[in-house]
Amino acid sequence: MSAGESSAGTYSQRVGAQDLVFRELTHQDLPAMEAIEASGYQFPWTQRLLEGCLGVGHDAWGGWFESELVGFVLSSTVLDEIHLLNICVDARCHNRGIGRRLLRHLIARAQRQQAAWILLEVRASNAGALALYESEGFAVIGERPGYYQGIDQREDALVMKLALGEELRSSR
Repeated sequence: MSAGESSAGTYSQRVGAQDLVFRELTHQDLPAMEAIEASGYQFPWTQRLLEGCLGVGHDAWGGWFESELVGFVLSSTVLDEIHLLNICVDARCHNRGIGRRLLRHLIARAQRQQAAWILLEVRASNAGALALYESEGFAVIGERPGYYQGIDQREDALVMKLALGEELRSSR
């Protein structure tokens, strides 16, 4: 367990004047997850997609201020590879570092699991997400043409990878 993490699967981290508490997501959190998706994306994930990420082979964590879910991170694991599926922060809480803290939470969990790397896709036009991922050590390794739904046409995704080398895994 890392500093601040409890055996109940929650831990807190100071964010400004409030504590951001991380907890594994459950099916009871789906309505709040859907609301956050709707606030954050023009093409939000459906309840069915979100629900699928609460099952076996997936990792689903939420960040709470007091009793309110303000963001979440969803990933899947295959052998020693973590695939970041979705990070979403309530639009009312943007620019407060919550997305970065959710990403760092995922990275720390991947390191504890001794994962070799984390992969993700991001819209090529999402400059904010690209800057976040690059600042955390992710590098572009490819492109998926027409991967994302768009208004008039499909949009390309950039594939990014964070290698969790032996030096990172041993620093936990």
